[in-house]
Amino acid sequence: MKTHPLFKNVNGAAKNCIEAYLKGKKMNRLTRLLRHGNFDLADLKVDVEHFSKHNAFSVKFDLKIGKKRLISEEKTHNIREAFEIAFDKLVNQLRKLESIKHDK
Repeated sequence: MKTHPLFKNVNGAAKNCIEAYLKGKKMNRLTRLLRHGNFDLADLKVDVEHFSKHNAFSVKFDLKIGKKRLISEEKTHNIREAFEIAFDKLVNQLRKLESIKHDK
């Protein structure tokens, strides 16, 4: 799986926090679901943006697996909360996709 993080107006501490999440245990949940032949086809784009006027963060995941595309996005005032909620949404979408494949 290829991972492409993109940061806009994000300070160093928040950037390090997100990069640690991308390399840590959270990604194991995603890679475990992608193990069944889709891992090499997966392309994950992570967009993190800080809106200084509203002091808010936007985290967007865009996972492309072959012809399928899963997108999740969250905007909150806490970067960790935004990352975790958006990541959970992405994992839930992937679980639904996998269950549909196995039901056929």
